[in-house]
Amino acid sequence: MYKKLSIALCFAISFAITIQPVSLAAEYPDSYVTNDILWYKENDSTTCSGSSSNGVSGSDNQEKIWGYLRNAGLSAEQTAGVMANIQAESGFSPTRHEVGQGWGSGGWGLAQWTFGRRTLIANKIPSELKKYYSQEYGGAPNDKGMVDSIPVEDNDKLLIFELEYLVQEGKERPVTASGFGTASNSWELLKTLKTVDDATVFWHDDFEKSAMTKEQVKNIRGTAAQKIYERFNGTGGSGGGCSSSNGGDFISYVKRYAWPEKKVRTDKKPEYAEAIEKAKSENRFTGDSCFGGGVDCGAFVTTLLHDSGFDKNYNYGGENGKAGPTCRTESVGRG
Repeated sequence: MYKKLSIALCFAISFAITIQPVSLAAEYPDSYVTNDILWYKENDSTTCSGSSSNGVSGSDNQEKIWGYLRNAGLSAEQTAGVMANIQAESGFSPTRHEVGQGWGSGGWGLAQWTFGRRTLIANKIPSELKKYYSQEYGGAPNDKGMVDSIPVEDNDKLLIFELEYLVQEGKERPVTASGFGTASNSWELLKTLKTVDDATVFWHDDFEKSAMTKEQVKNIRGTAAQKIYERFNGTGGSGGGCSSSNGGDFISYVKRYAWPEKKVRTDKKPEYAEAIEKAKSENRFTGDSCFGGGVDCGAFVTTLLHDSGFDKNYNYGGENGKAGPTCRTESVGRG
């Protein structure tokens, strides 16, 4: 008979008892033993800042942009509003070129900067990234907001450059949108807004300035903003997150995959259910097949550490045929 352990309890037991590698050899720091630090990885650099060493972290550009804007001081509602506009403009691609326009005309980049604004940002692109300011990289991105021919490292550098530019431009622009109050600049007014809809419409009217009406923005971009809010609210950003030198944002993935309440349940959060299906498609370890897989301790911890990037080598990298519960995990599950 299966024991219905909550994901939160399962994670706590597994992480405290079975996480590998735990070594009490002579080289293991005495201070770690004294203070019950059970995770030790020599020469690893782990920080809890919500972003990796290069300023962004996550599995796709959406997650990276969310974390960056939250760390820049925006609320979850404000971040969702800005991101919905970015989605509509560029599909989250930092090299997107406006469809139907010849090179040099129309919009470019995350926010589709146009005319003189395009010239200004183009002139500031770091020399090592200049090669990506080209029609070759201006097409539609994949579902992660990335262009397949651009290395992830360079994609992230482009994101950081453009997001820094966007924030700075917002701080230098006077408010032109009406009906939202007053502030010294666009960025400061954005930070006063409380709802997803207000943030979405304001950023459109003040920063993007397309031909859409307020109602159209609410219906189209506002709907997208709400979906972004529902996906990411409570994860990453200024709420903090632990990133190792391997990359990834550990705490945000815990919040995304685990139910927040402590009651016993066997149904998976939608985000975690999706992660388990992805793991299956990649032939990764998902534990016992009951309830569709992914509900036992070993599967949860393996998937969490792999997807967050905290330790992709944990449990043989989740490789089916090799990965599985350790003897102690198994004894806990059966005891």
